[in-house]
Amino acid sequence: MQVLKAVGGTPVSLWMRNIQLSSFSILLSVAASIWNRSGGEEESKPFLNGFDASVWCLVVLQAGGGLLVAAVVKYADNVVKGLATGVAVVLSTVLSVVFMGTRVRLDFCIGSCVILSR
Repeated sequence: MQVLKAVGGTPVSLWMRNIQLSSFSILLSVAASIWNRSGGEEESKPFLNGFDASVWCLVVLQAGGGLLVAAVVKYADNVVKGLATGVAVVLSTVLSVVFMGTRVRLDFCIGSCVILSR
C-alpha cells in the first residue's frame, strides 16, 4: 500500500490518484470499444446508443465510488478500510433484501465471508 501513498515525497492529488487507478480499465474499455465497432453491422449506431436515465445513474454511482476508493486509499489506514468493507457488505445485503427481495443463500454467505476475511 505504500506504493499508492506518498511517503516522503510530494503528495499526489485525489484526482490524479483516481486517474492512475483507473487508467488500466480505461485502456481496456477503449480497446474493447474499438474492437466491437469494427464488427460491421453495428457501425451505424451512435457511440452511446442505449444510454438512458438508469444507465447514467449507474455511471454516476460508479464514478462516485471510484472517487471514494481513491479517497480511502489516500487518506485512510487498513483498519478503516476493513470497517468500510464490512459496513458496505452488510448495508448492501440489507438493502438488496428489503428493496429487491433477494434471498440470502449459502453461496451468498460464503462470498460475504470471503470478502470480509480479506
